[in-house]
Amino acid sequence: MPESAPRLQDPAAPSFPGDLLLAAGAARALLRPRAGGRVARLWLATPQHEAVEVLHPYDAPDVDPLRWAKGGIYPLVPYSNRIAQARLRTPDGTVALAAHPDAAPHTLHGPAHGLPWQTEQAGPAHAVLALDSPASPAWPGRYRVTQDIRLTPDSLSLRLQFTNLEPRVLPAGLGFHPYFRHRPSARLRYRAAWAWDRSDDFLATGARPLPESATLAAPAALPPGTLTDYFSGWS
Repeated sequence: MPESAPRLQDPAAPSFPGDLLLAAGAARALLRPRAGGRVARLWLATPQHEAVEVLHPYDAPDVDPLRWAKGGIYPLVPYSNRIAQARLRTPDGTVALAAHPDAAPHTLHGPAHGLPWQTEQAGPAHAVLALDSPASPAWPGRYRVTQDIRLTPDSLSLRLQFTNLEPRVLPAGLGFHPYFRHRPSARLRYRAAWAWDRSDDFLATGARPLPESATLAAPAALPPGTLTDYFSGWS
């Protein structure tokens, strides 16, 4: 049977200070700005209007910036994955960053998801979270990023906007890190154009065209075992 969300439909449901609850039909999204701008829990509605939890829940009230709990969805800002040797190449030269202790000598996933965000707008099914970050050992410049979150009964839309607040040019990238619940009945569908080879320490080393036959154009079950696949060129 699908899992419903009766606790989140209750206004008195336990939560932490600063949490936001979005609702659209049977769908619910619990946001935790102080835990790195996370979507902590998410229920979406089936065609039968039953709410199904689609994320592994993030239950911590805040976030450890180095060893964060797995769960929910968090933003990857101002880059995703790793920067090799913690050396950031800029138009003005190479800048040394603080390596992540669990990915050393590389960095990992950017600092924004380890910082508290602020709520700029909050409505029944829409919220805007913001982060104004100073320069730090994790990133050499000030920046501002906003996260626009919109819930419908059967979807969650996330949009990031990044502004470099430094007078010099700095590279940046944006992304999200979701933790989906995996059920034996789950099916995955996607199209991508490129597959990236990677090193043993998870650095992308080069792209190659991904044949149409290698994508999951029709919904299919995940293969067994652990997967670490890098794709790009999403439709």
